[in-house]
Amino acid sequence: MVDPALCFAQHWGNRTNESPIMLRASALLLALGLATPVLANDTCEYANDGECDEARYGGGDFCAAGTDTSDCRLLAAGIEDDSCEWANDGACDEIRYGGGGQCIEGSDATDCDMFGTSPEALARLLALVPDTLRIALGDDSCQYAHDGECDDAAFGGTVFCTTGTDANDCRAMALGGEDSCRWANDAECDEPGIGTDNCTSGTDVTDCAAVAYLRNRTDTCTAAFDGICNEPEGGTGSCAMLSDTADCLGRARPAGLENHFFGRDDRVLVDATRLPWAAIGSLQLQSGTCTGTLVGPSLVLTAAHCVTDTGDETLTPLSFSAGLSRGTSLGEAAVLGAVFDPAYDPETQPAGGGNGHD
Repeated sequence: MVDPALCFAQHWGNRTNESPIMLRASALLLALGLATPVLANDTCEYANDGECDEARYGGGDFCAAGTDTSDCRLLAAGIEDDSCEWANDGACDEIRYGGGGQCIEGSDATDCDMFGTSPEALARLLALVPDTLRIALGDDSCQYAHDGECDDAAFGGTVFCTTGTDANDCRAMALGGEDSCRWANDAECDEPGIGTDNCTSGTDVTDCAAVAYLRNRTDTCTAAFDGICNEPEGGTGSCAMLSDTADCLGRARPAGLENHFFGRDDRVLVDATRLPWAAIGSLQLQSGTCTGTLVGPSLVLTAAHCVTDTGDETLTPLSFSAGLSRGTSLGEAAVLGAVFDPAYDPETQPAGGGNGHD
């Protein structure tokens, strides 16, 4: 039986003089149904720059599918090897890992695995940290270790891990930051909390420079939004560090911040014991919570997606807490039943198409 993929590879090679690696990748793509001869080309303006720019292979979606074939050929075939001329020279030369682009993506595997996320790569990275700092970083015994976010306050992280228990997540922060993340230098902050959360803390410092001062900051203090800085440094000290951001740093939020919004934070602290705020509360769902508002003595208004997943079944919430604010409420009542608009559509609507009767 003739292998159709190999027949295609031979035919395509006669037409384009592609390399053997290119032929194997193209043949595999065809066999998997991921590409066709029509789409296998380098017509994208970013083709042949060493970086795969097709979204289906993890690129930045700067090239349409099938138009950055040479740069994507190894990733398309599921191959990561050391076929690059500059492989095994101790330096990662792939753009996606911060290299100079001398190697196409997937062809400098050994050198670039230094920036990978495998246990072996992480161990090698920690081994490069100076001994005294390495001792201070400790181990990964924290329950939040390996989540990509530094949770050791000693290295600028959150306070959710005891000092010395989140080594891998805090390694880059301990070194002062670096641009080793695959998505570094793409003009978008990708670190946890302040960015898209696609990079480990401290590995996208150039892109995150404008918003780094807001890392791990919140407005969770009970006195937040009262117009007075209540943090220990420069304030009254009645709030914990980093918990009274708006009052202590001002209301401006830089563009690019992924922490809910950017622009000016004009929120104010309201008295949840008085109407109309007392009517706003939280529905405890079978899984998670939703905001609800009392619109009658025993009637709560919420969104349809809070009481159904598919639009066919009803998921009755467990309870409603009125006037909920900072962990306390005016009262709680059990929920006896729920109804939603029968026209509710859980599918995402097109632009201008409304919210599906949510």
